[in-house]
Amino acid sequence: MNRREDGAVAITVAISLLVLMAFTSIALDLSAGYESRRQTLNAADAAALAAAWEDCNPKDAANPDPEAAAKEMAALNGFDDADPTVAVLVTEPTIGHWQVQIATQVKAAF
Repeated sequence: MNRREDGAVAITVAISLLVLMAFTSIALDLSAGYESRRQTLNAADAAALAAAWEDCNPKDAANPDPEAAAKEMAALNGFDDADPTVAVLVTEPTIGHWQVQIATQVKAAF
């Protein structure tokens, strides 16, 4: 073996480990983002159903409040509108159809 190639394997292994660690970090961040997206979509769906239910079967017949019902359901699922990093937007695009949009920040490690 040539004397000039003694440390080449160590350098190659070190660089390979850095690349593998970077790809692992990116994969973990992406999976956390997809999981957060799934939870947000489920909460928005449940909140829209709660708004529609309140619209059809109000707790207080004199004063139905589908928007409050939607925000309460979103809060029960971990997306409280009082939190500054969470935004819950409840709209009624057409009569009897409710739409809920939830926006939140996801912290990434990498």
